[in-house]
Amino acid sequence: MGVVCAQADRDTVAGWLTGVTDPRLQVVTSLEAKGMEYDGVLVVEPVHILRESPAGARTLYVALSRATQRLTTVATDESWL
Repeated sequence: MGVVCAQADRDTVAGWLTGVTDPRLQVVTSLEAKGMEYDGVLVVEPVHILRESPAGARTLYVALSRATQRLTTVATDESWL
């Protein structure tokens, strides 16, 4: 399972999972996710990924295309839709 988020959110998101000891769970930034595949992916705050750089749309595409079976997004701002 990959939890993908913007670079600025990584420490916060990893903090939410403190105490989870499953080695199959990885918190990665949208850039670190490039080239990776996960059975399931949770993309946290897609709009943050979209806005973090001029290449945000491409980076968001990378984040959204890492799942082989299940993709879930969590957002408080729906402006990225």
